Amino acid sequence: MLASGLLVVACHTPEPPIVPDAPPVLTAVTLLPAAPRVGAELLADVAVDAPADAALRFAATWTVDGQVVADDAGLSLTPSLRKGQQVGVTVRAWADGVATEPVTAVPVTVVNTPPVPIGAAVTPDPRAWLTPIVCTPQGANDADGDDVTWSMTWTVNGAPYTGPTADATWPGDTVPADQLREGQTWTCTATADDGEAATALDPVRTVVSVGVPAVTGRPVAGISFSCVLGDDLEIVCWGEDGEDRKASPPAGPFVRVYAGGQFACGLRSDDLRLDCWGDPSNGAVDAPDEVVVDAALGLDHGCALRPDGTIACWGHDDAGQAAPPPGVFRAVFAGYQHSCALDAMGVVTCWGAGFSDAVRRPEGVAFVQLAIGGDHACGLSGDGTVRCWGANVHGQASPPVYAGRYLAIGARVGGTCALRDDGVVDCWGDGDATVDVGATSLAMKLGLHACGRLPSGRLTCVRAIDDGRRGSFGEDRPPYERYVAFSAGRGLACGLDAQGRPSCIGASAEVDLPTGRFNSLAVGSDIACALRTADDRAVCWGSTGTTGVDAPPDEPLVEIEVGRDQACGLRLDRTPLCWGVYAMTPPDEPLHDLVGGDRYACGLGDDGAVVCWGRDDNRTRPPEGVYVELDGDVDHVCARRDDGSVTCWGVSGPPDDQAGPFTTISVAQGNACGLSTSGQLRCWGRNAFGIVAPPPSLPLVSLDGGGDRQCGLDAQGGVWCWGSMRRQPL
Repeated sequence: MLASGLLVVACHTPEPPIVPDAPPVLTAVTLLPAAPRVGAELLADVAVDAPADAALRFAATWTVDGQVVADDAGLSLTPSLRKGQQVGVTVRAWADGVATEPVTAVPVTVVNTPPVPIGAAVTPDPRAWLTPIVCTPQGANDADGDDVTWSMTWTVNGAPYTGPTADATWPGDTVPADQLREGQTWTCTATADDGEAATALDPVRTVVSVGVPAVTGRPVAGISFSCVLGDDLEIVCWGEDGEDRKASPPAGPFVRVYAGGQFACGLRSDDLRLDCWGDPSNGAVDAPDEVVVDAALGLDHGCALRPDGTIACWGHDDAGQAAPPPGVFRAVFAGYQHSCALDAMGVVTCWGAGFSDAVRRPEGVAFVQLAIGGDHACGLSGDGTVRCWGANVHGQASPPVYAGRYLAIGARVGGTCALRDDGVVDCWGDGDATVDVGATSLAMKLGLHACGRLPSGRLTCVRAIDDGRRGSFGEDRPPYERYVAFSAGRGLACGLDAQGRPSCIGASAEVDLPTGRFNSLAVGSDIACALRTADDRAVCWGSTGTTGVDAPPDEPLVEIEVGRDQACGLRLDRTPLCWGVYAMTPPDEPLHDLVGGDRYACGLGDDGAVVCWGRDDNRTRPPEGVYVELDGDVDHVCARRDDGSVTCWGVSGPPDDQAGPFTTISVAQGNACGLSTSGQLRCWGRNAFGIVAPPPSLPLVSLDGGGDRQCGLDAQGGVWCWGSMRRQPL
C-alpha cells in the first residue's frame, strides 16, 4: 500500500550580478582662445561621456613650447607668455575613481598683441594761426615689446587734409601756419603700429583761433565819428560820414577796429592785415601790407605792432610821429603829432612832436594803458591811478583825485577822460565834466565826445566839452544796441531794448522819448506807440498833435498797430478799437495780427480769414482764403499762407504774389521782403533806394518795414535797415 503526502519544494531566484559603471570617455579637448595674446587666460574646453550623476574630476598638464609649466592643474591657466610661443594641454578625467585615457588638445600659438595708445594732443594751446599746430602722441603700451611707429591724419572742417605737413617734432605731425585760418576745426587721428597691427586713437579735435582775439562791442571814437565791432565781426560806424566815407567801413570779418582823426582801420581776421578807410590825406589810409597784431591811429598817422614786437608806422610824419624807434614793445598808442609804446615792463617810450614835454616819459612808473592828446599824454597804472605829462594849459594833464580805481582812459587835443570803477566818466581839461553813465568801457580820440558800453550791452556817448551832457551829438547816435522788439515806419524806426526802453532813428526821432518800460511796439509813418509794461496802456510819441494818435484810450491792450493818421489796438478779449483823426469803426470780433495804413486796417480772424475796415477801396477788399500772417503799409497788404506762399492786394502797385516759401514777411511802400525757410532774405517790388537789394549775409530772424526802407532784427538783437537808411543800424 502506498502512502500519500505533499512534497513542498522551496525555490530562490538569484539577483543579477552587479556590473560596474562604464569608465568615462573623454571625447575631445579644445584650447581657447584659438589665437591667444600675451596676458590671455587659456581654457581647456572638454567634452566627456559619463553618467549624469557621476562625480567627475579633471587634471590638466600644461606645456609651453613642449615644456611642462603646470601639472595636475585645473582647466584654466594664465601663464607668462610671449608672442610666437606654442601652448598645449593634456587632460584626464575621473569618475568614481575610474580614470579616462588622456586626451591632448591641438596646441595654439600666441599671436601679436596690438599696441594700446595712451593719448595724443594738439599743441600749442590756444591754437593760433600765426603758429603751426602739432599733433603729438603721448606713447603706447605694447605687450609684446614691439617697436611702435605712429602715423597721423588730419581733417579740416570735416574734409580730409591733403596739404603739406612737417615732421620736425616727430613723432608729432605739424600743419604749417600758412595752412591755418581762424575758425577752422582741425581733427588729428593718431594711429600706433607695431608692424603687424595698428590701433587708432579717438580723434583729437581743435578749433584754430586767430592770433589776435576779437574785441567786440567796445566802441572806438574819432573826431566826428565812432565805430564798434559787432559779434558778427562786422564793423558798424556812425556819426559824420562826409565825402571820405569814414563812417562807411568795408565788409569784414575783422577782429579789431581802430579810429583815427578822420580815418579808421580794421584788422582782418583772415590774414591779420589792416584795411583802412576815410580821409586819405597824408597817406593816413595807406597802412603797410604786413601781418600785425595791434595798431593805434592818430590824427593822420598810424602805428602797428608786429608779431615780433617791433613797430611799423605810416601817414603824416612832419614831426617824426611816424618814425618809431627800434626795440620790442607790447602795446602802441598814437596821438595828434606823437606816438608812444609800452615795453614788457610797462615803461613808456614816445616819439614825434617834442613840444611841452609830451614825449618825455615819466621815470619809475609802469603803465598798462596810455592816452595821447594834442600835446599831452596820460598813463593808467596797474593800481588804477592816472598820471599825466605834457602841456597843461587847460588842466588836461591834471587828473582829479579819485579814491577808487580808474579802468580806462582817453584823450583829445585839450582834454582827458577816464572811466571810474563805479561807471562814472571823469573828464578834465578843456570842457571838464563828470557824467554818470554806468559804462564798462571808454573810447575817445582827439574829438569832442567819448563813447562807452553799458553793462546791458547798449552803447552810450557823452560830451567831453562844456557841460558834459549825455546826447546823441547829431548823427553820433551809437547804433549797435541789443533789441528785443523793433518797428519801422515811413519817417521813423524804433526799437525796445531788453529792459523795454525805446530808441529811435529817422526824421521824426528827435523828440522826447517816453520813460519806463514798454512792449508791443508799433511805428506808423512818423508816429510810434507802445504798450506800457506796468499797465498795458498805450503811449505814443513822434510827430503827433494833429493826428490824434497821441491820445490813446485809457484801457489795457494786448496788441497795437499804427497807421498813417490813426491807430488800432486789441482789447483783452481781442476785439479791436481805433483812435486818431481818421479813426474807423472796426468789426466786433476777436482778431490778431493787426496791420494799418492810410485810413484802413486789417486783422486775422480766428478762422484765418482776413478782415478789413476803413476806406472803401482795394485795400479793404482782401482775397478769400486762410492765412497765418499779415503785414501792410500805406497802400497795400500782403498775407502769408501756412505753406509759405504770399498774396498781396491794395493800390499803387502792390508787390506781386510770391510762391516762397517764407517764414515771415514785411511790406513797405511798393515793395515787400520775406525770410525763406532756409533763412535767406529776398525782397521784391518797387526798388526805391535799393530796397529790394538788401545787404548780404545778414542773419535776420524777423522783419518790419515802412516807407522807403526795410529793417530786420538779427539773432544778436541788432537792428539793420536798408533802402533810405542804407544799412544804417538802429
